[in-house]
Amino acid sequence: MDSHLYTNLKNRSKGPLKTRSFKDPNLTLKDLVKIDGKPTGEEVENAFCNDLREILSLEDPSQIIDGILGLESDLKNMNSETLYLNVFYKNFSDLVLRMLKGDLTILMGEKNDTKTIDAFKEGMRIALEEELYTQQDKILS
Repeated sequence: MDSHLYTNLKNRSKGPLKTRSFKDPNLTLKDLVKIDGKPTGEEVENAFCNDLREILSLEDPSQIIDGILGLESDLKNMNSETLYLNVFYKNFSDLVLRMLKGDLTILMGEKNDTKTIDAFKEGMRIALEEELYTQQDKILS
């Protein structure tokens, strides 16, 4: 089970898909689509968590946004009826509103780019971690 922890992200190996199966704990949702057959719900949830960990490892806000939008697209391609980013969006929107309220200069248009980017990144990171922990709890239950 340790392979599913956020702290073990760097220990993941990525071999060629031809030699990988649904049982590979390092698969992403994109990988699952490329393998013949149908993965179990747990395999899809594990891949979803891997995708969340990968997004969490990013530093550039533009890449984080692309990662989230890509994950949304991958979920649609999987036709998943159980996995959504609802927890992420709920937590993120609440966090962003609280951060913006806490620093009204952002809302008032005063130039402060690094502070804005840092606040944005922190909000994204917290919301993604909440989503990851929610999914990991489902797997461990």
